[in-house]
Amino acid sequence: REPALRLVGEQPVFAAPLICASAGVIEISAVAPGLALDIRLEARGPLLVSRASLCNLGDRPIALGWLASLALPIPPRLRTRRLFDGRWSSEWQAQDMPLPAGRHEQLS
Repeated sequence: REPALRLVGEQPVFAAPLICASAGVIEISAVAPGLALDIRLEARGPLLVSRASLCNLGDRPIALGWLASLALPIPPRLRTRRLFDGRWSSEWQAQDMPLPAGRHEQLS
């Protein structure tokens, strides 16, 4: 499995996370030597909105290789995905398509 956070070079070891939940929002914070990681998950109607931030608290630069705000396993029974795409004046057009085998990543 691919980690949700990958630095170039040595990988950080985070302490147990602090998890705060309120109506429709989950916030997760974890620290490692010189680093602070924050992840926010928010339910907005039928959507799950996610955001991640990594803060360098140390005095030396870090090289971030990968930071994912959300990485979920998908149950085998799910066969389609809905993406929202479009061009100017036609943004947010729903497109249902088959879910590919393996990893799926959508970048904007």
